[in-house]
Formats: sequence, structure tokens, C-alpha cells
Amino acid sequence: MSSGHPPRKQLLLGAGSFADAESALKLIEVLGERMAADLCGLLTEMPVSGLSSQQVISITGQLSRAPTPEDAKRATQRDARAFRKRLALLAQSKMVEWSFEQRTGDLVACLCAAAQDWDLAVLGASPLHHRTGRVVCILPASSETLQMAETLAKALGTDLVSLSLSPGRGDEEFDSETALLNRLNRLNTAAVVSGWGAPFGSERGLRDLSSAARCPILVLRENAG
Repeated sequence: MSSGHPPRKQLLLGAGSFADAESALKLIEVLGERMAADLCGLLTEMPVSGLSSQQVISITGQLSRAPTPEDAKRATQRDARAFRKRLALLAQSKMVEWSFEQRTGDLVACLCAAAQDWDLAVLGASPLHHRTGRVVCILPASSETLQMAETLAKALGTDLVSLSLSPGRGDEEFDSETALLNRLNRLNTAAVVSGWGAPFGSERGLRDLSSAARCPILVLRENAG
């Protein structure tokens, strides 16, 4: 006979650095019991080769030597250790299972490839603003996705705004994905919550959301549970 307890959800968190992972881990933490899921951390790194003689320009306009493959490897290992430690502590506090892996390649592509067996995928990204922004929910979405967005906004003490491509729904409505993304790009957002379905339930869609939002993105498999 069944124990009567539903299977625990599975959450995959992908990030390209520990700083990006940490911003998403904080969101998972504030969700509390709402997100009592087994956790998997995925750290990706882009291949670095042939850059030792090149220079890069920082955001302050200063020239500096581009990282060598050895520099990049050391930085990635530091991030991996920090990511693993933080993930383990969070899993221990929630009394859930956890795992961790590293991959080489594009973050969004790796996350989408790995996320097929997971109920919730989180794309880590450090917000640009120090002040807590809004939580944005992308419509159309299931009631479970809406509830998660509402719970997250309440936990963060911030506003929830829904951006919709469905007529008659949402706080703000748009007639194209481009118009919606342009609006998202102008918002200060703490997190974006969406479903794996339309309109952005694909690798390209997630990449577009990430570029516009510049904050953690939570993508729920809407038939889960």
C-alpha cells in the first residue's frame, strides 16, 4: 500500500558562477516549506582557450589581461567548492537530498538538457540592482505557477506583477513576445516565474527571458504533482 505521502519534488539549479547560484539559493531558502524539494546544483563553465595574449575591458573601462585556461579553471573550482558547500547546508536545513555536478558549455543549453526529469528548474543570475525588485509571473501559467510567484513575492516583501500574452489576463498585456521582453528589460526584478509551456518554454525562450530579466528565473513543470 502507498504511504499516502506524495513524492518529493525535484529542483535543479543551474548557474555559471557561485555569485549567480547564491542569488537563486536565497530565493529557494525564503520559499521555505513551499519548496521542500530535493536539490541538484549544476555549475557550468564556458571553454576558455587562446585568450592569454588578449585583453578585456571591464565595466569601468579598464584594460586587463584576459583569463588563461588555468586562471579560469582555478576560478571555476573555487566557485564549485562554494556552491557545493552552500547547497549542502541548505539541503541539510530542509532535510532533503542533494547532488552536484559540473558541465562545460552554455548555461541555458546545459540547464535545458538536464532539466527534463526535474519539476522545477532555476536559472541563477545576480540581480543588477541592490534594491529588491518585483517578482514577475509570465502568463499564461498554471495555478501552481501563479501560487509559487505569489508565495515568493510575499516572502520577499515585494510586489507581484504578471505580464501576459493572453488577452484579458495579467496586470500588463502584450501582443508579442518582443514587446513583453522589452517591458521586462525595463523592470527591476527580483525573480521571474514561468512554466515550461508557452510562451517561453524552450531553450531559446529561456535565453530570451534571461537576457531581458537579468535575475533568477524559476521555471515550473506545470504538470508536476
